[in-house]
Amino acid sequence: MANFTITIQGLDEAKRALKKYPERAKQEFATAISKTVRAVKVETQRRAPVDTGRLRGSVHVVKETSTVGEVDTGVRYAIFVHEGTRFMRGRPFMRRAVEYLERGIEKWFGEAMERIFK
Repeated sequence: MANFTITIQGLDEAKRALKKYPERAKQEFATAISKTVRAVKVETQRRAPVDTGRLRGSVHVVKETSTVGEVDTGVRYAIFVHEGTRFMRGRPFMRRAVEYLERGIEKWFGEAMERIFK
């Protein structure tokens, strides 16, 4: 499946906060990651093309920790639907879900940073 990376602006500040308030930072980032992962899962399911419903039903959270969140599908053909083949155009349902949620993700991480520095 396609990988997406979310870049956090002000990462140097975040690193300093992690050192100064490690438990609070861990908690706040875990909350932001949890909100992000769950939203990406739901929005990806909503946008997944449906023929039999197997692809949509296979979208799940693979990993959710205080530093990493991962959403994937449980079907091997998902990459071909997402990226396309020489016989069909791609339908990038996961990329579109992440793009749609971009502002919300930024907001959740911004709020986490604000709470860490309070």
